[in-house]
Amino acid sequence: MTDSADVRMQRDGSACLQPAPEPDPQRFERLQSWVRMRGATLAPMALTTGPEGRVLCATEPIRAGQLVLHLPLAAMIRERDARASETGRLLRERGVRLSAYGFLAVALLDLARTAGEEHPLLGILPASMADHPYCWPEADLVHLQGSFVLPMLRRRRVRIAQEHARLVAAVAPVWPLSLEDYLRAACLAWTRAFTIRVDGEDTYAMLPVADLLDHSIQPNVEWIKESSLGFVMTAMRDIEAGEPLTHRYWSKSNARMLATFGFCVADNPNEVAELRLPDLPADHPCAGLAADLGAADHGVRVFQVAGDPDARSTRELLTWLRLAECGRAESVPLRNGRPDPRATGWADEGAVLRRLAEACRLRLREFPGTLEEDAQLLLDRSLPSRVRAAVLARYGEKSVLRNLLHFAEAGSSGRENHDS
Repeated sequence: MTDSADVRMQRDGSACLQPAPEPDPQRFERLQSWVRMRGATLAPMALTTGPEGRVLCATEPIRAGQLVLHLPLAAMIRERDARASETGRLLRERGVRLSAYGFLAVALLDLARTAGEEHPLLGILPASMADHPYCWPEADLVHLQGSFVLPMLRRRRVRIAQEHARLVAAVAPVWPLSLEDYLRAACLAWTRAFTIRVDGEDTYAMLPVADLLDHSIQPNVEWIKESSLGFVMTAMRDIEAGEPLTHRYWSKSNARMLATFGFCVADNPNEVAELRLPDLPADHPCAGLAADLGAADHGVRVFQVAGDPDARSTRELLTWLRLAECGRAESVPLRNGRPDPRATGWADEGAVLRRLAEACRLRLREFPGTLEEDAQLLLDRSLPSRVRAAVLARYGEKSVLRNLLHFAEAGSSGRENHDS
């Protein structure tokens, strides 16, 4: 959904969809004309290209609350439309199972096949997705060792390969389709699709022009999910002429941002880390009370937590640890029938903090290098973009684990000093 300096990856070229290596203002003009012919309304804007990549900017002042973009249904590519297309019907008749993103990927490939690679919707797309983690070689994925998103990425890559195999079996030899082509189209769909609601039903959709806005933690544009009468973006504040138009893709950690959109952001306030702890045995006195905390995964309890001990996710983890140390369910303070996440003192807090500290230490050992070494790496301006992205992602996770470790060690030490 973006190509700006902080949030894009370098391009390496691609064999799929084949737009020009760098999009230009004329291509954006053609795109604007195409969506306007289908009833779209756009504030004055232009796509500029500079040393830091593509940026969509306002060309005239836009006041707070003013319309930035209205995109009617006729100018979208929706999952439902992709399923209902001739190719979509063929695939469904032949029992080909695809994800929502898979059908959107097929829609992009089908458009290139039938309308040509210079179609306004295709000509504006990034020339390559080679730096999205879906496309990384194993030599680059190794930099994500320890990150909770690495297994997720590998599962998704396998799923994309399986979808491609099913497609080939259904459409070959009429439509030769390489894995490289499908992988790139899937990346485009995954990174650029919006979740909208049409006639009371959530769906994924490719939204031209809207997908050119960059991500920002402090955006100047917001959008409305309800799109039965069209997708709408409005200005959150006054926007000056020449100012980049931005919206917030997601309030997620860098690891999740990288795995989804292919980029990280500096000073991300939403960092989390994953802790995996042996689940409570079924005969534990508090097993029932702990069942809804975290996520069960084959005998393991998984928590994705923030570095702030007062964050909801961290309080949930601490509550689970207290239940693990508690020998009597009757002593657990409840709130609305569940363990009270703000209550303390009903379990052995020293044991809880020691267990938390050990879990953090074990997770930190799974990563290559230390937090300090990663910080030093990030100062190197010559660091390859893929490596920088991986280091940023794992640095965020390590920071969370370090914060929780310090919290646990300080609390545990304080209790030992008090007891002595």
